[in-house]
This record gives sequence, C-alpha cells and structure tokens, in this order.
Amino acid sequence: MTPPTWLGHVIAPSGADLRTHPTRTAPVIRCIVCGDVVRVHGVPACGGEWYPATYGAQSGFVLIEEVAE
Repeated sequence: MTPPTWLGHVIAPSGADLRTHPTRTAPVIRCIVCGDVVRVHGVPACGGEWYPATYGAQSGFVLIEEVAE
C-alpha cells in the first residue's frame, strides 16, 4: 500500500533544508525557500520529527516544523 501524499508549503521564514537522512546533521540536498511547495509522502518518520518529501526531482527529508499543509 502506498502512503498518501499531499502538498506542503514551507512556512519557516529561513526556509527548509531537504536532507539525505532524517537527522539534523545529514547532508543537505538543497535549500527550499519559504513559500515553496514540496510533496510530502505519508506520515511523519523517525519519532515524528521528519517528513519524507520530494522537491522537484529530489527526494529526502524535511523537518515537520518547517512545513504545513
């Protein structure tokens, strides 16, 4: 079964980092500016702190606190 996906907007004024793994020390794939849209896949991961997400053609993880529906 495929988890539901939804569009999230970056709400953090400083933007959001799309990271390779769901940790704050993981390498940044790219920075996403405030107001941009990311595709969120399913439910929070790794203790509820991260969303698996896709921005353009790149996939990784964003902090939940930086994205809203």
